[in-house]
Amino acid sequence: MHEQYLIDTDPGDDIDDAFAITLAVKANLNIAGITTVFRNAAQRAKMTKMLLRLCGREDIPVRAGIDTPMVQKMQNLLPPEMLEREMKDGYYTLPQYLPEMDKEEISDEHAVDFIIRKARECGGNLVIIAIGPFSNVAMAVRKAPDIIPLIKEIRLIGGYYTKDIPEWNVACDPECARTVYTCGIPIKAIGLDLTLRCAMDKKAVERLRSFKEKTNILLSAMLEKWMAHYGTEKPIMHDPLVIAVILDPEIVEFEKKYVLVGLQGAERCKTVIQDGPSLENSMIEVGLEVHPEKFFEVFYKYIFN
Repeated sequence: MHEQYLIDTDPGDDIDDAFAITLAVKANLNIAGITTVFRNAAQRAKMTKMLLRLCGREDIPVRAGIDTPMVQKMQNLLPPEMLEREMKDGYYTLPQYLPEMDKEEISDEHAVDFIIRKARECGGNLVIIAIGPFSNVAMAVRKAPDIIPLIKEIRLIGGYYTKDIPEWNVACDPECARTVYTCGIPIKAIGLDLTLRCAMDKKAVERLRSFKEKTNILLSAMLEKWMAHYGTEKPIMHDPLVIAVILDPEIVEFEKKYVLVGLQGAERCKTVIQDGPSLENSMIEVGLEVHPEKFFEVFYKYIFN
């Protein structure tokens, strides 16, 4: 039995999650389901449902998960003016959310329970693709540790391994990031140091706008909202990189390293490569080199077809 992929994601903030989902679908990965995480996971699930429907893949189950980090406070992550701008009626509203997404219906099954169920059903062939904060995955392995040997691998976007700075997915819920990194499931991690080298150029953005296919029309509309909200014209394809590496393993070169997810003091929210094992770190495979030209060859092959 071939691998089945469960994508745990936070679409609606940065635009790259939507592109990652689309890439996975268009490349015909065997997707067991998609779970959403972090501030307003329900809206994220509705956004995902609409994207899948336009891709002709309403058969892929979507489950909403955890909104709130275990310990971390948003006030420590974003400036007050950004937090205020993104709140509506006391709730966080996704910058890319469209009114028509309200019509999408989502299941009552919680993402954490869905992850547990799928791990048990897939007979050791489940690969989790974690491209958002790690709250859902961490809570799944905490709630049902029997699934740890049943999950074949976790492939994730998280960390910054060549500079002493925090990365968003880890910083949003570092306690849960520590849980995931140290749970014992094999991990392939791609950090911000590599994903920053995978930005779409203006020509590609214009090409996307010219497409009349329903999925790309939605991606283009979401991209426009993202660019207007954040005042940028340079979409970086952080999350699609992890999907592309599944399709072509030569895109990223990995090495085994001992990695500590810092929780205290100056190390909090950072991923620190260490020389040897300790009670707090773990050995994982870390991406240390990326070949952007190979990435975009795979990315454009599917996104523009």
